[in-house]
Amino acid sequence: MMEDRGSYIVERLSFRTPRNGAEIRGFLTRPPVNDGPRPAILYAHAHGGRYEIGANELLDGRPALLSPPGPVLAEHGFVTLCIDMPTFGERSIVRESAATKAALWYDPFRPDAFRAAGSAHLAFNA
Repeated sequence: MMEDRGSYIVERLSFRTPRNGAEIRGFLTRPPVNDGPRPAILYAHAHGGRYEIGANELLDGRPALLSPPGPVLAEHGFVTLCIDMPTFGERSIVRESAATKAALWYDPFRPDAFRAAGSAHLAFNA
């Protein structure tokens, strides 16, 4: 979905991860005129214990910023993308400690198994 905000454009994006099919939300800001290639920035939102903010930081900012970065960067000619990092924004339903444990135990070469210490594997039966 695209929204024209006058001095910049906001595109609301989403994609699914290949690992588990989870949907990830993102926002892209860009200048209103599409006159060719533009420099691009992949913006990683802050942590700061504010799990609810996530990708919204690109559009709404946060207290530690002077202004939201997305509009400012678009007004200076940049295309900027920010997605919800794990445990933030719309992905905040999983807490940080649970996501870390899952990532440590996940084996990308054997999605049906979890890593154990060393090279041993524990089968996971759902």
